[in-house]
Amino acid sequence: MNATPGRRGLLEIPATPERVELGPVEEIPLGGGRTFVVGEEAVAVFRTRVGRLFATQAFCPHARGPLADGMIGGAAVLCPLHSFAFDLESGRCLTGGAAALRSYPVSVDADGQIQLEVPWSARRRPPSARTDKAARPDAPATAS
Repeated sequence: MNATPGRRGLLEIPATPERVELGPVEEIPLGGGRTFVVGEEAVAVFRTRVGRLFATQAFCPHARGPLADGMIGGAAVLCPLHSFAFDLESGRCLTGGAAALRSYPVSVDADGQIQLEVPWSARRRPPSARTDKAARPDAPATAS
């Protein structure tokens, strides 16, 4: 991976027009999630306890809770703020009361690197991705 330091100390990761390499799959623990910023779009990538990967918008549509910090069970995530549950495959809200999540195709290549497909419409800047463990828009960003 040809990563370079970006603005605000975040890691800038080169990307192709449709696919973004996010880094090694081992960086996301089983049963965990991590937020990445691709262009100006925050994306949460989840790795279930059985190793399946899912990618959705990073913030809950109800009150912008950071979904990567939520509890994962099976193929669902609970928002850490108000416990709205979302199906990671479809993005559908399982508990009602919130809009569905945007989801993105995600896979692992032969080298164990996470590959995320993001439409150009999600990128308002030149294609790149950066990890942001504190990806709240109102919080200062931290280096990973």
